[in-house]
Amino acid sequence: MNRSRLLSISGTEKSRLANGHPFSALDDFYKAALDAIWAVTFPLDLKDSVVNAQRNLLSGTASIDTSSTDIDEPTSFPEAPIPDAQNSILTLTESLESVMISPTPKLTFWLISKLPYMRKARAAKETMIATELEKAKARFSDRKETARCAMDDILRRELISAEKEGREPNYNTRTISDELFGLLIAGHDTTSTTATWGLKLLSDNQGVQKKLRGAIRGGFPTAIAESRRPTAEEISKAHIPYLDATQEEIIRKSMTAGAITRQAMVDTVILGHHIPKGTNVFLMGNGPEFIEPPIGEVPEDRRSKSCRDAKGRISSWDPSDSNLFKPERWITIEDGKETFDSTSGPLLTFGLGPRGCFGRRMAYLELKIALVLLLWNFELQNVPVLFATLELPIGIILSLRYNDIIFIFIHIFAKASSLS
Repeated sequence: MNRSRLLSISGTEKSRLANGHPFSALDDFYKAALDAIWAVTFPLDLKDSVVNAQRNLLSGTASIDTSSTDIDEPTSFPEAPIPDAQNSILTLTESLESVMISPTPKLTFWLISKLPYMRKARAAKETMIATELEKAKARFSDRKETARCAMDDILRRELISAEKEGREPNYNTRTISDELFGLLIAGHDTTSTTATWGLKLLSDNQGVQKKLRGAIRGGFPTAIAESRRPTAEEISKAHIPYLDATQEEIIRKSMTAGAITRQAMVDTVILGHHIPKGTNVFLMGNGPEFIEPPIGEVPEDRRSKSCRDAKGRISSWDPSDSNLFKPERWITIEDGKETFDSTSGPLLTFGLGPRGCFGRRMAYLELKIALVLLLWNFELQNVPVLFATLELPIGIILSLRYNDIIFIFIHIFAKASSLS
């Protein structure tokens, strides 16, 4: 059973217990994304997953009394305890929120790092990584083990480098430990934020949701014929242009990463402006040209030759609807058939070139599986007016436009959420 199916089952159990009331999906995606990145970084048995623990708890809960609350009031659920190792990562990640919004980040970081719960979390994180490293070293003792996760791949690369250099491999380095920790943080909050935005956008745009569900069901005729959900393998191999387009539009509109930065290594000139060495240059992906009309044309004489040569490789968005959630903008028609075109317009969420996000393919696959299984099993209704908001508590992933991290409330069908 894959983790996305566990998420779907957890949603089914919540729907049963909510009895027609809305409920928060943010926590579900937060935990599912943690399981996913954990399994990518270290081997993780499904029985040890955070989502599985929550699913088991909900499955064993007969009912929740919602009779005393209004039908539009959200339902709260019991929470399964999170293992110390995963909880330490969540604690350390969430501590960054206070640092990011503080006017004195260095002082705030220093003060928080001295608190007992932070020292405990750091110690748990170090112990967890050291333990996983020892397990991985044992797996590679015969040098025949196939890499099953990022940690295995890192150790295999170190082993190969050591053999080439005629030395003993050194696995217990600060760099390896920090890279693994960085992968856990970078691959967790970003994915869960984008996925929850996807639910918000689909619940707000019923026409898109209906069209996407039709495209998804049309893309898995075998699953339909056998009255089952598509498997993760089937989803990963599926070619459904409107699904690809919807994913891309969710990523565009979620603005999970509103900007990427690069530091000028030498004195340079950008569009006619002198940029001194050492300057941090912010490349914004959440404003004009991306989700708003362009400010104006850049004079051609300010562009470098490479810039002029690159012009036109990526199309521009129609300024009249660039603010709308419209997957069709990523669709072109070839020989009478819809085709997904990733060059239809600008998108900088994952960066570009050698410094582009190496987890991009994994993020797309996670979102694809989640969208297919959720829309296969649920219909997302418009949320109650009370929760139809764009305001959220600030988290690790900050939108530079509106603090756009959405706390999603999904209004599941009161009688039967499952459409399978």
